[in-house]
Amino acid sequence: MIRCPAFVLAFGAASIVTAQDYYESFVSPMYIRGVWNDQPILATTGKNQVVLDYETATFHISFDPSDLRTGIAQLDSVLITRRNQPVVITGKFQNVSTLQTRDHPPTDYKVEGRLSEKTTSKSYTGKARMEHIFAGRYACLLDIDFAVPVKDLGLERTFPGLSGYLTFYIRQSLLRRATD
Repeated sequence: MIRCPAFVLAFGAASIVTAQDYYESFVSPMYIRGVWNDQPILATTGKNQVVLDYETATFHISFDPSDLRTGIAQLDSVLITRRNQPVVITGKFQNVSTLQTRDHPPTDYKVEGRLSEKTTSKSYTGKARMEHIFAGRYACLLDIDFAVPVKDLGLERTFPGLSGYLTFYIRQSLLRRATD
């Protein structure tokens, strides 16, 4: 079975939150892929929040599922009822204490974290790749991907016909530090 990238945050508006430790974006597009009634589906939104802490090599992503749209009326009507029930994805880059934004070769990482939704929380393991770019205030492109079984989140009860995995793929541009 081929797993397709599913959760994308691409070149969103980024801003410095505090000093040089945290970076935050609010309007990156997001895509979540899954399988519903044996057909591939794609949910999208442009409303989410990403906070990346360079000093601790951690990230925090949150979104409201009611902002997701699939183009399938039956699914969208259920998503709308989930207003103010945020989904939170937290994670840590393994075997590294900080994220380097200075010139470096492409670097692969293992990431571990939790995906939490309403009363359910599931750990995940995935992979990440950071590649240095030369683009003004941006220093790097970061890709993160991981998959979580639908059953582990109990979503097959909320969305009958949803099966397999939700595969997440995150792409985020990273700001250059003022000291770089």
